[in-house]
Amino acid sequence: MLAYVIKESKMLTPFGKWLKARREELGLSGRALAKYAGVSSGYISQVENGKRNVPTSKILQKLAKPLKVSIGEIYRAAGILNEQKDEQAFIGTNEAKNNISVQAAHKEVEIPLSLDDLETVERFLKIARKELEKK
Repeated sequence: MLAYVIKESKMLTPFGKWLKARREELGLSGRALAKYAGVSSGYISQVENGKRNVPTSKILQKLAKPLKVSIGEIYRAAGILNEQKDEQAFIGTNEAKNNISVQAAHKEVEIPLSLDDLETVERFLKIARKELEKK
């Protein structure tokens, strides 16, 4: 099973701060980022101001390209992936295939995964590790 830990805090979140800082660093307005990522500008504002939880994996992937960051980097900013050593410890282990625990914050929700899903997660972690090794 894959256990996702979902951030429930409504105060300014580290991810919201990171998102705003990265967007401003690139000179993007909230509207421009929203347009490039295919989400509403209100949604971007709410995430930046801690009024929305950390975005879903799907939205994080949409945000990565206009923010000019890798999927691994945006997942780390969102608290979904830990440092490289933690990722490497999971890759290739039987524990990773049976139970991957992704730590982000307060509430844990378990989602059963098929073998195909587990293989996809394992491929993602391998790609993320390679991206980290490039840095």
